[in-house]
Amino acid sequence: MVLFTKLHSTNKRIANSKLFLIAFITLFITLAIGSVYILMPEKNFTELIPKSFNFFDAKDKVKAVDPKYTQYEVALVKTFETAYETPHKAIADLENFKNLPKLLENRKNYVLMTLYQTINEPAMAFIRANQITRDYLPQHVLYKKALMAKDLGLEAIVVEELLYLTNKFSKEAKFEYELAKSYSRQNLNEEAKKHFLSIQKVFPDSDYALGAEYYLANLEMDASLTKKRLANYLTKSPEGNLANLAALQLIGSSNADDLSIKKLANYIAISYYKQGDYKKALEYFNPDLDRPELFLKAYAESLHSIGSESDARNAIIEYLPRINSKEKASEILEYLVGISSKSQAIASLTTLKETVLEDIKDKVIWELAKKTHEKAHYVTLYTDFPESFYAAESMSQVFWQEIKRDNFVKAMELSKKHWALYPYANSHAYVAFWSAKVLIKQGNKSQADEIFNKIINEHPHNYYSYRAKQLMKGENRWYEMPAVNMFVSFPNWNWPKVYSDEELAKNYGSDVLELTKINQFDYLLELLDDESLNKRFKMYLEAQSGNYIKAIRTAFFSIKHEQKPNHNDIFFQYAFPLAYADLVFDRAGKKQKVDPMLVHSLIRQESFYQKDIVSKVGAIGLMQVMPATAKSLARQLNIRPPRRYDMMQPSINITLGVYYMEQVFTEFENNMINAIASYNAGPGAVKKWINKYSFEDPDFYVESIPYEETRNYVKQVLSNYWVYRELYS
Repeated sequence: MVLFTKLHSTNKRIANSKLFLIAFITLFITLAIGSVYILMPEKNFTELIPKSFNFFDAKDKVKAVDPKYTQYEVALVKTFETAYETPHKAIADLENFKNLPKLLENRKNYVLMTLYQTINEPAMAFIRANQITRDYLPQHVLYKKALMAKDLGLEAIVVEELLYLTNKFSKEAKFEYELAKSYSRQNLNEEAKKHFLSIQKVFPDSDYALGAEYYLANLEMDASLTKKRLANYLTKSPEGNLANLAALQLIGSSNADDLSIKKLANYIAISYYKQGDYKKALEYFNPDLDRPELFLKAYAESLHSIGSESDARNAIIEYLPRINSKEKASEILEYLVGISSKSQAIASLTTLKETVLEDIKDKVIWELAKKTHEKAHYVTLYTDFPESFYAAESMSQVFWQEIKRDNFVKAMELSKKHWALYPYANSHAYVAFWSAKVLIKQGNKSQADEIFNKIINEHPHNYYSYRAKQLMKGENRWYEMPAVNMFVSFPNWNWPKVYSDEELAKNYGSDVLELTKINQFDYLLELLDDESLNKRFKMYLEAQSGNYIKAIRTAFFSIKHEQKPNHNDIFFQYAFPLAYADLVFDRAGKKQKVDPMLVHSLIRQESFYQKDIVSKVGAIGLMQVMPATAKSLARQLNIRPPRRYDMMQPSINITLGVYYMEQVFTEFENNMINAIASYNAGPGAVKKWINKYSFEDPDFYVESIPYEETRNYVKQVLSNYWVYRELYS
């Protein structure tokens, strides 16, 4: 309470020093708003939006009044589409739109409001918020306006807007929460307390109720009640936004021997850890005090962050066996492996194998097997833990070891067992495919074809499904890039809409529809939780917001593994998109040296079409080009050496990536396996593999690629390629 009083006193002095500035800003904004309305020409359009906003009524009525409405709407939409990529240009363009119908004027001002926020011009954003009529998206506009007013120190406006919203939208806790905070900032403590208590009563399980606990602590007159509420907040939300403040206040109001503080030690430590103050966190961490699943990873990460790697590993080895949560234990185990060398990981895992609880033992053995590749560990997994997630993969590893030893009898026994026990495992198609290859080698093609057909029907967009088709057709040179006249190319492509306007309004309401009209996709993703979003609309919003990685993954995991690729299926269109099709067509399709569909397949694997992505090793952009490689390619193309920003521009990145693909395909004589492997591991490594491994059986050659990452990469890019060709040819 002492610390809070000091902080409050300091804030009060700061507030007084800003009083003149706030008054000046308020006067400026008021005059600016007034002058804008005075200077704007009188509109000839009828007021078209009813009090209860309805997009369809508003649009239909305005069209009836002004035949140019569609032209205005199209022009605005075009500006909205690129507004957040080039905000300054968009602001200049939008400021030139004059005398718009009311609906379009509101749209323009909403986007201008958010753009001014983007470029950190709060006063201008607030001016635009004031120019939006109160019946246009009120629970969104007025809430944003209240938050802006708070930042400008205009608490009277904050209260006015939030009182209106609290009364009109009583089921929204955030409006009353911000209202209570405003009263608290103004030292209107009774009003603040009344609303914070109301939130806890009406929304007891919400984050707002928990946040209210912190503020109520500072409104209590009794110091013991203050400490009790602060402790309650900290224990329930040690990673919360206010946790460190709560910790500081508790520490400041107690002495070093206070038992209540000692009991909160780990919660205080977590609050410092979340602030990135690892040294301070380590002063409080006490893993013996509470359940280690709550604190162990943060404790180990704090140790690792200050350079105490061995202490971090030892802490995990000591405390991991006490963790009952399988999910938490798995997460911490993966962290342990990640911060360890191979020998350190093997030593740690060997110890843990004997000490961890039974629920996590299969995970420990699996990690150990991956490091040692010892058959005994794999056998233990599918023998002692047949229901484990890792059992099927372990059996497939032993199966492959037997294949490499030409021990086909044992391999086929394992194949039959795997087929019967794990039909839905990731390794199912892999084991089935190689068992069919064994049957072909033994002269039993008809039985092999039966297995191939099962793979094709049960895993239709799997790498081994396509290989099965090719084997059945007798395509012996399947690994060569097709002839130019078989290339597939699209000059244009757009992410398809998942709903009509009418369907969207019916499913999610007019407000959501209107927000899509003004490209507020990021805001909608924040606004709508996963429970209210179906997968179709979620992937659409993710794609429109530019988060192509999430859009593709949402779509891909919505496809059932037995579904055949279908261009009419919108999930396949999103899971295997043709974003930047115009650039790929221009760089690859016109030159006809590399199949554009292979370029798309590689982009999907490298970056999921995320143009500004940077890998851990420094590869940049859509086609993940390394900076040094980019400079070399630029010299060959006689263009300016690209900077980091340049390499995030799709046109430049695709130009460089396609040119590199052309080179490796020429170097490896159009062999897709080696060219794709070279893109991932480099030409030098691939040349060593060519000399070391026989290409007599290309399938065996793929499985022999010694880098696991490159081996999986080759399979995935080829699988993408075959799906793309099937979808779009």
